Amino acid sequence: MKKQILALTTLACMSVHAMAQEAVDVTGFVLDKAGNPVSGAAVSVVGMPESMVATDATGKFTISVLKDDKLQILTPTDAVKTVNVELGKKMTIVMDLSTEKVNYGFNLNQTFAESTGSAATVYSNKIDNRSSYTLGNSMYGNVAGLTTMQSTGVMWEQIPSMFIRGQKTLNGNNGILIVVDGLERDNAYNVLRYLTPEEVESVTVLKDAAAVALYGYKGINGVLNIVTKRGKYKSREINFSYDHGFTYQNRLPQMADAYTYANAMNEALANDGKSARYTQNELNAFKTGKYPYYYPNIDWWDEVYRERGKSDIATLTFRGGSSKMRYFTMLNLQNGRGFINNANQNDGFSTQEKYSKANLRSNLDIDLTSTTKLQVNIMGTLNEFSRPGLGSDDLIGKLYTTPAAAFPIRTESGLWGGNATWTGWANPVALTQARGYSKGHTLGLWADMTLRQDLSSITKGLGASFRMGYDKVASYWEDHTMEYKYGSTSVTGWENGEPSSFSDYEAGKDTEMAGGSKLDWQYRSFNFMANVDWNRQFGDHKIYTTLMYTYKYDNNVNINSTLYHCNWSWYTHYG
Repeated sequence: MKKQILALTTLACMSVHAMAQEAVDVTGFVLDKAGNPVSGAAVSVVGMPESMVATDATGKFTISVLKDDKLQILTPTDAVKTVNVELGKKMTIVMDLSTEKVNYGFNLNQTFAESTGSAATVYSNKIDNRSSYTLGNSMYGNVAGLTTMQSTGVMWEQIPSMFIRGQKTLNGNNGILIVVDGLERDNAYNVLRYLTPEEVESVTVLKDAAAVALYGYKGINGVLNIVTKRGKYKSREINFSYDHGFTYQNRLPQMADAYTYANAMNEALANDGKSARYTQNELNAFKTGKYPYYYPNIDWWDEVYRERGKSDIATLTFRGGSSKMRYFTMLNLQNGRGFINNANQNDGFSTQEKYSKANLRSNLDIDLTSTTKLQVNIMGTLNEFSRPGLGSDDLIGKLYTTPAAAFPIRTESGLWGGNATWTGWANPVALTQARGYSKGHTLGLWADMTLRQDLSSITKGLGASFRMGYDKVASYWEDHTMEYKYGSTSVTGWENGEPSSFSDYEAGKDTEMAGGSKLDWQYRSFNFMANVDWNRQFGDHKIYTTLMYTYKYDNNVNINSTLYHCNWSWYTHYG
């Protein structure tokens, strides 16, 4: 009888214990530090990755837990936070600054509290809120410690130069090292020229010895680690944005008018002990503007350029995923029209500075198993750009060096202006209207794949990664230029203050439009990286160590250089 009573008591205790451990549903919200909902965040019970659920568009989640469980929250920006379960009420989890990560690459992500390196990070909400063609333009003034110098020129060449704490180099490259999704992208053909702000999640600038320790001597000027956007767990988003912008030339040079130039020329010749270039009659003619075909006064900058250009940027993105797969796909279309005035004076073509670009990006994350992760990134770009004439025509140089008094835009008989001193190839208006145009095309492909294996079955915190990437960029130029006749009429004699005799000058010839094309340059690169890392915490002590091998092949067609680079490195961090 006693044995029966003892057995019943034991069963009752087991039943009570089981009831105490029965799973219950907990509801909560995940917010960012500004109080905005975080959608697509992964919420799971610590130690139970199969329990993962995702937050919806309002940041809400519901998950089954036990009383003493802890929850881990992983946001699409890789911010991580662990919290205790709160039964009986709705939980509010704020992903504050302490949860944000410093992305060093090589699977090394540390919170700002853990990081001992000098690093600064800017996120997508600061990157894609400007009307910018490229990521390089969006970085201007956005990252503490990063000196950005904006360049000028045609639209497709306006890529800023960047420096961190001055310049040092061992390889002739004074720029900082650019890394995209963990792989080095060569600085010679700056990937910032092709990346759009809409596809970037974050940019981290590594400024100190950590950059050299992880990336070798190439990181001596600092490292710009760019992380592109990825999918979200158990969600589906479709977004479209359109941006129309106007651009202005707000600092055009003010050149001397014809009368001022003629006086200055006479003064300069007098200082050299030489006779005057222009007579008083000619000075009067420049001042009054009475004879514009013989004594012109041309503001070449005003004749060549208009006040305003325009641009259009349209972006379509698809972002989402399931419990085992995540995706991010983006199509970005851009076009811009420059400042060339009267660029449509010819039948069948325009001489306007034009820029068009199409970018396609697809990022895919697949959980092959609970311990094996696959990541695939593909970016393709097609650029088309055109300019009046050839770059060798040096339009800007002609605008600076051709004086207002040189010749008229056109002669009275309709020829383009030009003379023996300043030829017709020095006529800036003719170069933008009668010279034809040249067109360039750039085709680019950037593809990489990463395989990550969790080796915690051997020892907790152990893992290994393998990554390979292939880049190819090629640029082609088309020549659609032509030549033209030019001339001028000069005054050879005066009577009673009026021109009395003249001399005509004519040179050049009218030709058909050219039609040649050529490969301008081509760049190919192959990357391979492998690393074994150990990330372990013992109480308040945390250690990260990794052994890395990198191999890189670079080939520049038309530069006749092929480079092979391999490197072993070992990095350890204790905190």
